[in-house]
Amino acid sequence: MRIAWFTPLSKRTGIAKYSLAAIKALSEKAQIDIWTNYREDNFEITDFAVNEAIVNEENVAKLAKYDAVIYNIGNNIEYHCEIFEFYKKLKGIVILHDRIMHHFFVDYVLAKHKSPQVYMNIIDYYYGTDGKKAAARSFNKGPRIWETEEYVKYPLFEFFLWNALGLIVHSQDTLKKIPARFNFLPSICLDPPFDPQEIHSIAAPFLTRESLGIPKDKITLLSHGSFGKMRRIEKVFEVIKHNPQIRKNVYYVIAGDSGYAANLKKSIAGFGLENEVKLTGFVDDRMLYSLIKNADVCINLRFPSTESSSWSLLEQMALEKPVIVTKTAFYKELPDDAVVKIGMEDETKNIAEALNFLIADQDFRKKIANNALRYVEETYGPAKYAGNFLAFLDSIQTKDVFLDFVDDVTDELSRFGVPELNKRLVDDIARETSAFSIN
Repeated sequence: MRIAWFTPLSKRTGIAKYSLAAIKALSEKAQIDIWTNYREDNFEITDFAVNEAIVNEENVAKLAKYDAVIYNIGNNIEYHCEIFEFYKKLKGIVILHDRIMHHFFVDYVLAKHKSPQVYMNIIDYYYGTDGKKAAARSFNKGPRIWETEEYVKYPLFEFFLWNALGLIVHSQDTLKKIPARFNFLPSICLDPPFDPQEIHSIAAPFLTRESLGIPKDKITLLSHGSFGKMRRIEKVFEVIKHNPQIRKNVYYVIAGDSGYAANLKKSIAGFGLENEVKLTGFVDDRMLYSLIKNADVCINLRFPSTESSSWSLLEQMALEKPVIVTKTAFYKELPDDAVVKIGMEDETKNIAEALNFLIADQDFRKKIANNALRYVEETYGPAKYAGNFLAFLDSIQTKDVFLDFVDDVTDELSRFGVPELNKRLVDDIARETSAFSIN
């Protein structure tokens, strides 16, 4: 089987790490060719064919000859725009990495194509009157949906399923949110492939606390990844600031790079935590894994949670760390004895209680950490992933004729109309099939 695998390869996104692990697992039973955009910070690939994802008819024709085309799609237009452009031209299997795609959609339709009307039409189509009113408000003195937590009500992942032959997600929570209108679409939840030994092969020997500039006499807290308000970092600052016992005992390292760094620096100064908090910016994998290895507690909060899963969480659990997570979405599905879950009903109080408990009880930290590693080893095996993935592809191939029939029918209805059918049905079909008319 020949598979074309569209993915970003930037070292700054966990989706690249996911793809490399998936490709390695699948390559024992299939030929995998990578399609990507070249960036200076891409991982270097030597074991697989790498094709530049330039959208043109020649490349579309090449892709049509593969047995399967896989599109990794996430909520970041910088990494996924060209992937989406190919997807518009050629059907394939979508791996949806984020359960909320609103911000990609906004960037694509408003920033790239300058089309507020398309934004409002699509919101109206998928979410009805309430969505239409919220969209209209966004262009009439606000508040804009995408600048508030209201975007959770309008995730817009539906827009990215229109041309899919199959759908892969990484949590049951995401799978359950696929609306009834996509009942015809073959869909599955697959746990990502993750081998803890890969971390050790990359990072060993791990850097020491001294070389990393981490105090030896403090409980080291660590968060890493791409940051925004939803990562709740400033809530942790608030807890440290207002709990003297916690402040006295912890040193908080934040490793990652995003446009939100200026906000974090401002918050650190505002809370007076310059001596307790360290921002590293982007770090390479060896330093990142060394930071995780030397941490005592990892903090991986999300609210609202936009992801279908979290690669950064798997990295933390695989290095045997107790991790504090928000009890929501994918994180709610994790075993209670493998992470420390906090509710949102009194977030700062819950964070403080979790930190106090973890700081005071080393045996509890060790127990959670051991359970975390065991859970990753038992759940995220690469061989298990490859077998389930390829079985899903086989099942989709048996449905291709049916899916083509559905497309042909809707195309004909949208072109000619059928008088005896309800007008609303014809209008809906026509609007859905025209969703990709943005050039």
